[in-house]
Amino acid sequence: MKFEEKTNNKFKKEEIFGCIIYFLIKDNEVVYVGQSKNGINRIAFHIYNRKDFDSFYFINCNIKELNDLENYYIIKYQPKYNKILSRNSTNLISFSNFYYQEYKYDKAPRLSFKKAKEEIIKNKLYETLFNNSLYLNKNNLDKINDLLSNISLKLNGR
Repeated sequence: MKFEEKTNNKFKKEEIFGCIIYFLIKDNEVVYVGQSKNGINRIAFHIYNRKDFDSFYFINCNIKELNDLENYYIIKYQPKYNKILSRNSTNLISFSNFYYQEYKYDKAPRLSFKKAKEEIIKNKLYETLFNNSLYLNKNNLDKINDLLSNISLKLNGR
């Protein structure tokens, strides 16, 4: 028998089992943004684990876009269940990861974590603040390194 119900929920198989960014909704508010390479299977995980939401939406995308799109929507909606941004973004890196990578083995005098963070904020060389964490645009890392090096040199009398 032919399906005759009136609905806007008609999806093709490849749409629900492909790469998606999904939005969990509670009382018309985005409470979580996630990504999945296996479509809505990931949403079933949230239902099973009793995450509090009453509906969901999803957007199809390609695998290369997953991390950056997820971060974009987390920053846009600031959902209460998201605590961090994707660590595998092609565009963003957390300041703490940047600082650790750049200065872990550096024996030269440098700025403290706190002072370096203050200078980046003061010079507006960050992309976003999310849950009290500073995120940098990877395209600005050379400018940030130059700024921090110049300030460090001045502080150390060079």
